[in-house]
Amino acid sequence: VNVSGHIVGTLRQGQSIGTEELVFLDRGSKQGVAVGNRFLVMRRGDGYNQLLQLGERDDATFPRETVAEVSVLDVREETSVGLVTRAAKEVRNGDYVRMRRGY
Repeated sequence: VNVSGHIVGTLRQGQSIGTEELVFLDRGSKQGVAVGNRFLVMRRGDGYNQLLQLGERDDATFPRETVAEVSVLDVREETSVGLVTRAAKEVRNGDYVRMRRGY
């Protein structure tokens, strides 16, 4: 199934997360998530402007870019635990994630 959500937590609060780190997602079995599913962590915006401003900006004038992949290790009704298996950029709380059918 196609599912969209967000990263809602990490084991190391306040730090950027990279490959081989655990993250918590706000989607679970009620939304169709199963162990082994993969989510893409996506962002959109101008990275240079984000360096100059406080906080994240989700600028709809830019397309979404995949910055990491998360494999689901454990699923509950409303949440999941995932492992960042590949990261081109750091992963943070609040990042948008998307699971696509057939991926």
